[in-house]
Amino acid sequence: MEGASRRSGLSSVESEERFRQIFFTHLESDGFSEADAYRLIFKTPDPFHRAPTGLHGLDLLRSFRESYQRQLPYSWYFEGLNRKPESDRRCLQAPERPVTFVVIPGIFGEFIQPVPFQSVVDRKDSHFSRKWQASLEATPDRVYSLLELSEVPCSLAEVVKIGSLDQAERSFANVIILRARSGSLESLGTLASNVDVYERRLTKIFEVIAEDTDIYIIGYSRGLPVALELVSRLHEQMKSGVISPATQAWFEKVRGVVGLGGVFYGANFAHDVLTGQSATSQLLRLLSETSAKLTPLPKDAAKKSLFLAENARTWAHFVKGISGAGPPKVAAGRTFLQMDLHEMFARESKTRILDRDVPPPSQWGIFALVNTFLLNSFNLRQLVSRYNENIQAFQKLVEAVMAGLDTLTPESRDAWWRSHELPKDLVLFSLTGTMPEAYLDDYESPLSRFAGFGVKTSDYNVSLRASYYDVLSSENTLINDSQMSHYCSRYWEEMHPEHSYAHHYLGVLGTHHWGMAFPFAIKDVARVGVNSFPRSTLLKSMASFISSL
Repeated sequence: MEGASRRSGLSSVESEERFRQIFFTHLESDGFSEADAYRLIFKTPDPFHRAPTGLHGLDLLRSFRESYQRQLPYSWYFEGLNRKPESDRRCLQAPERPVTFVVIPGIFGEFIQPVPFQSVVDRKDSHFSRKWQASLEATPDRVYSLLELSEVPCSLAEVVKIGSLDQAERSFANVIILRARSGSLESLGTLASNVDVYERRLTKIFEVIAEDTDIYIIGYSRGLPVALELVSRLHEQMKSGVISPATQAWFEKVRGVVGLGGVFYGANFAHDVLTGQSATSQLLRLLSETSAKLTPLPKDAAKKSLFLAENARTWAHFVKGISGAGPPKVAAGRTFLQMDLHEMFARESKTRILDRDVPPPSQWGIFALVNTFLLNSFNLRQLVSRYNENIQAFQKLVEAVMAGLDTLTPESRDAWWRSHELPKDLVLFSLTGTMPEAYLDDYESPLSRFAGFGVKTSDYNVSLRASYYDVLSSENTLINDSQMSHYCSRYWEEMHPEHSYAHHYLGVLGTHHWGMAFPFAIKDVARVGVNSFPRSTLLKSMASFISSL
């Protein structure tokens, strides 16, 4: 890691400590206690700032699995406990010239009600919003509609949310969030199909928003591979001289890409899902089988009844499958350090039932959320009026889901890094997270009640806690945020030495994958609260870190 870090002026250890100092300072300014700060950002032990072997690519990932498996999230919290960095009050002053963050959402982002960093764009009185919101509302754009099977008109304001992090008359950062509308397939499909949309949309955005600021693209989760694909494509266009003047005007302002829980090197969990080794695999198998069996009705009236009957049986099997299937077994048949993961999950559930303070987690994990996505995006009520269109929409959705998951596998990411180039002066940043460790024997993690995890929320209990165990079974590490392992969501120069870039490692947050970006992903009908992780403070700290370089 040290080669890329030296070029950026700070080592991996120094970058993390610098960001930790800035985050602590902003947390204190925003009213958080010192105890809160230790719980909201942990400290990476020194050995985990370096690759464990001299291997590369997928071989190095296997080495990471071996080196990480005995690490506890609590030990990473304890590493920083009572090691308070000295406050740097300079970072509390907004710079004369703010940076502009462009946030690209993750997979299935179009089916999550809030957008990333919702609280920032909710402030309609922010400097950035007051200046440019009306222009976005007046600018026409277009967005794909799965139900219409074509692009439909919209305003730019419907697919772009903006705000700023203000201090008096200045701002730490302008924030542009690319909102993927439900059924747009902008958070699914291939990277190329996503970039086709975002390249065009960003060019239009920056024709409307004429700010003279440096641009940093924040790739949240799968948004990181999309961001890297976008930058790589435009870099190649620049080299070939085929980039449009309007696109070149904003692309020349791009200074870096931030991976927030980002998929730098893939998620083995996605590999397991696609290869039938995960509980979620049964849902994908049902989707694929249903898609293959459905047939649009022909014009020949004599054949219609036959196809209608066969399609009806297929639909009935599908609906029964997603609504009546028994809960899948968490990490079925998997062990970790000779401990059965399903038994560990059951032990945690029992502890919670006896505690009576927090609800026991569901076994459904990501399976439950994907079911909700399907029901929200696919309108069975229009089966008669739009019969063939519904079949085509379903088949297109399944194709996009499968293609989107494929972009997340370690094999897919390894192939991408070996075949793509980024601008030499681009700076990469990575920021990761972790959930509390699993319950081992009768040991309850001291982290389990930390506010940043939102242990009473639906996100945690309906989906992410079971997903944490599934990721643990795939990655062999307790240091995971419920969807990404730590070592796969930060940049390592050693992974692909032929393509090494300046990089700043910012550290590991005390929250899960969704808590980094959302107050909630699953709407909480029980009203037991939202994840309280301070996302606005996080963005301010990122802006202050960049301004300090």
